[in-house]
Amino acid sequence: MKRKGIVLFLVIVLLLSLNSTLNLQEQKRILGFVSGNDYLKGSESSSGNYVIGLVDMFWVFFFYNFPELYQDICEKMENMTGEQIKKIFEKYLKEHPEELHLACAGIFLQAMLELCLID
Repeated sequence: MKRKGIVLFLVIVLLLSLNSTLNLQEQKRILGFVSGNDYLKGSESSSGNYVIGLVDMFWVFFFYNFPELYQDICEKMENMTGEQIKKIFEKYLKEHPEELHLACAGIFLQAMLELCLID
């Protein structure tokens, strides 16, 4: 349990640093930046494909950066379909409208952390 607390603290620190980076990206209007608002404006097929890419990013991120948590995350998401993960993410977006202007990948990371790491 202590190890989970330390890892959660490190992930929160990472997210806070990511948030300040996202604010810079927003100001500079970097090409390829997809906000939560942009995601919600997309078609069903494009949003489904985008979520599949985000899931891949999420798993790879934990595999290389937090291998001790990777197995736990895989077990929690093992039987989830892409459509189910998409619905979970869209529910998170609906419940957190104050985050819609932020980078979609960062919002997804936060949603999955809440799903997988907070018991």
